[in-house]
Amino acid sequence: MSRNTPKTGTCISLGIDIAKADFAVALLDGECLVGEGTFANTQGGFAKLATWCNRQMKAYPDAHLHACMEATGSYGVELAFFLHERFSGTQHKVSVVNPHQTSHHAKSRLLRNKTDQIDAENIAHFCATHHPADWQPPTEAQRRLKELSRHLESIEKSMTREKNRLESGIHDKSIQRQIKQMLGLLEEQKQQTQSEIEELLKQDASLLEQARLLVTIPGVGRITAVKFLAEVQDFQLFDSAAKLAAFAGLSPSKKQSGTSVRGKTSLSKQGNGHLRTALYMPILAAMRSNPIIKTLTDRLLAEGRPTKVAMAAGMRKLLHLMYGVLKSGRPFDPNFVPLRT
Repeated sequence: MSRNTPKTGTCISLGIDIAKADFAVALLDGECLVGEGTFANTQGGFAKLATWCNRQMKAYPDAHLHACMEATGSYGVELAFFLHERFSGTQHKVSVVNPHQTSHHAKSRLLRNKTDQIDAENIAHFCATHHPADWQPPTEAQRRLKELSRHLESIEKSMTREKNRLESGIHDKSIQRQIKQMLGLLEEQKQQTQSEIEELLKQDASLLEQARLLVTIPGVGRITAVKFLAEVQDFQLFDSAAKLAAFAGLSPSKKQSGTSVRGKTSLSKQGNGHLRTALYMPILAAMRSNPIIKTLTDRLLAEGRPTKVAMAAGMRKLLHLMYGVLKSGRPFDPNFVPLRT
């Protein structure tokens, strides 16, 4: 990675490596590094980045800027919103990509060192090479639903942890009492969060209708529908159910090379872990009550496939069904046969 004299280009790539307190950036014209810097991960830092970009882009009056960052939890969300709003009405754009993609890109380039600036340069290089799709910001309702859903997930995990502690054989009465008090508080928070989710759905007709369609699928309850909508947000961004399954990390991953290497087929798991977690309990119910899922998983089990393999296939099929009812706008019909084109 070295700084070079700028060359004329039509697209300038801006790689952004996000951290909690700040973020590093690298500006590339093709293979040429033409600028780099570090800014505070605050609104003030965003403004300084914009000023810096404007100054850098003066050397490229006919080019457009393509900013790219990784999907790293909540740290980069505000910057993505800032850039999307800033680029609105211009030829510039911003993309938010899976960190696994940029990580594999770094390996393909044989990058051995790892610093914030090197990571930013690699993200910019990935952007210039692969031209990722534009990031589409969620609506305010979708954004709040995601926060509430993940907060609910956190509460549920805390409740499970405290219940396990209570059942672990603790004899001290004082500790038992405190754990029970904690569980009571968590239960109140769970109910409050669920109430806020329901109120949010009532205020958004689109989300409410989508939730209504999803719960017509046997095995999918209200909470599962909410978690699905919170993580997927806009299902129309996915061209197919297969791409949605890949987003969830439920696509099968084969390991095969020549005639000697025959690794077990497993899930890629390079996707949204929150969505996979949300489908675990529903698939147990669907394997009993959903005729389509039951037929599939029963056949796999009868063939001697491991239970985990059958469950994974069932989860993938369940995602397909959820995508199908939303895409068609019709409730679940076990006898519906889609037209193949």
